[in-house]
Amino acid sequence: MRFSKPWRSYQARVLEKLPVFLKDRHFHLVAAPGSGKTVIGLEIVRQLSLPTLVLAPTIAIREQWIDRLTRDYTRDETPDWVSRDLAEPRLLTISTYQSLSTEFRNGDGGAELIARLRDSGVSVLVVDEAHHLRAVWWKCLTTIKDALAKPTVISLTATPPIDVPQAEWNRYAAFCGQVDMEVGVPELVAEGNLCPHQDYVLLSIPEGEHVEELRRFRVGVSQLILDLQLDIDLAEKLGRTCPVQWIANEDSRDFVREQQAFYLALAIFLQKVGGYIPTCLRKTLHIDGEELPAQLDRDWTTALLQGLLFDFRERILLTKGVDPDLGQRLSELEKQLRHLGAIEKQRVVLSSNEENDKLLRESPAKLQSIAQIIEHEFDAQSILMRAVILTDHIRKDAFPSPSTSGPPLVKLGVVPIFELLRRIRLSAFQLGVLSGSLIVIPKTSGERFRAIADQSGIAPEKLTLKPLPHDPGYVEVVIRDADRQRAVSAATQLFQDGEIHCLVGTASLLGEGWDAPAVNTLILASVIGSFVMSNQMRGRAIRADAAVPDKTANIWHVATVPPDFGDGSFEHGRDFARLARRFEAFHGVGFHLEEEGHAVIENGWRRLGFRSSMKAGELQALNHEMFRQAEDRDNMRHIWSSAIAPARDGRFLRPVRVLNAPPRVVSNRFIARVAGKSESGLRFGLADWLERRRLQRISRAIFLALQDCGELPGRYHASQLRMISGKKRRTISAPDLEPEHQTVFITALGEFFDIFSNPRYLIEQGGRWFAVPTVLGAKREHVDHFSKRLRRGRFGTHTIHYVHGGRGEDHLLEARKQSLLRHFDFKTETKVHWEASGTKQLG
Repeated sequence: MRFSKPWRSYQARVLEKLPVFLKDRHFHLVAAPGSGKTVIGLEIVRQLSLPTLVLAPTIAIREQWIDRLTRDYTRDETPDWVSRDLAEPRLLTISTYQSLSTEFRNGDGGAELIARLRDSGVSVLVVDEAHHLRAVWWKCLTTIKDALAKPTVISLTATPPIDVPQAEWNRYAAFCGQVDMEVGVPELVAEGNLCPHQDYVLLSIPEGEHVEELRRFRVGVSQLILDLQLDIDLAEKLGRTCPVQWIANEDSRDFVREQQAFYLALAIFLQKVGGYIPTCLRKTLHIDGEELPAQLDRDWTTALLQGLLFDFRERILLTKGVDPDLGQRLSELEKQLRHLGAIEKQRVVLSSNEENDKLLRESPAKLQSIAQIIEHEFDAQSILMRAVILTDHIRKDAFPSPSTSGPPLVKLGVVPIFELLRRIRLSAFQLGVLSGSLIVIPKTSGERFRAIADQSGIAPEKLTLKPLPHDPGYVEVVIRDADRQRAVSAATQLFQDGEIHCLVGTASLLGEGWDAPAVNTLILASVIGSFVMSNQMRGRAIRADAAVPDKTANIWHVATVPPDFGDGSFEHGRDFARLARRFEAFHGVGFHLEEEGHAVIENGWRRLGFRSSMKAGELQALNHEMFRQAEDRDNMRHIWSSAIAPARDGRFLRPVRVLNAPPRVVSNRFIARVAGKSESGLRFGLADWLERRRLQRISRAIFLALQDCGELPGRYHASQLRMISGKKRRTISAPDLEPEHQTVFITALGEFFDIFSNPRYLIEQGGRWFAVPTVLGAKREHVDHFSKRLRRGRFGTHTIHYVHGGRGEDHLLEARKQSLLRHFDFKTETKVHWEASGTKQLG
């Protein structure tokens, strides 16, 4: 083996540090799709020169390994020491996880396979797309790893499964080891391995009967909350008979703390409806009533009903002296909620239920959004457009018969999308379908398809092109299962050559491992929300294309939001929330240049201009802005050029963890005392200055305290901390620190503002509460050092409270009460920015 091409800069860095990485017999590489992970894997195999087993998630990806080996290492010849068959392992055996799982299901639990691997001397395991190990396959691999006596494990992935439960992540990390190097999209764009690209979101609103179903739920919930606030009888039953007396017990404060939202909701309800709060509730929560909200909103109502109907119902009804009719009243409430659809698996849901979620997730309005995107992109690019639409289901029943117009297109799927686009009849527009069980191409491309298929080894007599009964302008490819992969490759080649401008396919086939560098427009019509699959699907579009050096890619996401029912409580809905979570895995540029003079590369969806307080009336304007930005690909290329400019001098881009600070860390009372209560420019200017100064002092104190207790090396200096104040947010980072030390600092800073992080010590200052970060709260001496650092940094007079003894429980109750009543206004947000190594710090 001899690599025949020059190494990319990140590949050279990996190979330079490889001896260090492999000291623990593990190498774990995270790199974006299209980054050349396969070549890195092959080079490590070459350098180790030991019998190796490579496992890939699909046959297509397995063949990519063979292709890379022959193309880049062995001059188009497949060596006789390479095997695809686990039954005959050789020096290099390349197979699939599915084949491995089959061997383990043969009855002997994989014993025969393990014996074969041992006999052939396998001592290196390479797991490609290692995120698949969160499935059942990890069990087989763990068994093999344990049986082979400390093999070297090479793990390659584009997206670690960071959104899985902790137990699954622990298994993944135990097998793959900690991440040794992460190479992200920004660096690969800077090197030209990936193309400039941008995400866009098109929002739609459901119509017809779906709107009425959403309206029924919304109106029903609003009426229920209104009725509840007039239910004096329920307030009497809950308060006068004192069913809450038991919470006054000293030994139940832990329980009260865990369910504090319910007790506060109960107090709000009793004060609002009954005009009083029972003494035991006042004493336990330390409330006088004046600090409570005047209204029982949806969040507080949810907390109240969850406690009354499920969490505490039995305990309340068994209380001595309880009103005998209370049980019947609670049963009536539960029945009312179930009829409304506001109970799911013993949980009260007043914002949206699963049925409403499904209406939004599978709304036919998304079909119209897809059609709008294709029309817009084809109008902008014409026959140069190479669009791929990925969805989850085929739905062949959406094909019409020759004598009918077909069933209404009301569900997302390959065939419904194909049919909708086919009926638009765009001039010169060529459409196709590519899935595991259905391939449709334009009739005009039939002979070209036959020629490609013949070259790939499909015998002419084994291939039939059957015209669609309702539109002979398209033909279905009828093929043997044994030839299906070759047929997929042939259809892909038609797309690459421009004989098909738009392919509609399934995410399961085209979402991972499928390679078509010509893709310049991608529409994700899949409801899959996982980080892993979403990032894999997005990776289909962002690969560079040697045939189009100036390629750019537009990636479209569709979501449906509820209509505005005019009650002043417009919400984005679960479909939009799922999309927002998906964006946590996407790193890219925003639409506009930031205040510091160059574009910022980061994760999250707010870079697209969305606000958390978006109103229903803004949807059309947002959609219009998306289309306007999507048209201007030159501007998108310019923004990327600005973002990666610092890396053009040979430095590499690296991820920097940043904390978006909470909106207020200075009390309004203090600002009013200094600047007055008027809404003047002086007041706002002073408030902003105070916020920045206070955050700087808090950040510096935490940084120095972490050094005091040995959590950060002494070689760092507090001047390396950076704060950037923009019009909409304030971010704090320490970009010069190593990634693991950035994590320590940012985590500690975030915990400082998080009363609900289960701290051991609290900081009280003038009615405001903060938490001592976990690593600083492990020992009292570290807490005292931290307190000194805060005082030296002019944080101000404060008191430290230990929460697990004495009056500490009361202090924790008070701190959490204040946070709950402020609706979590101290919440922080951790993001990842990408910037060049050695970037100058900004104060």
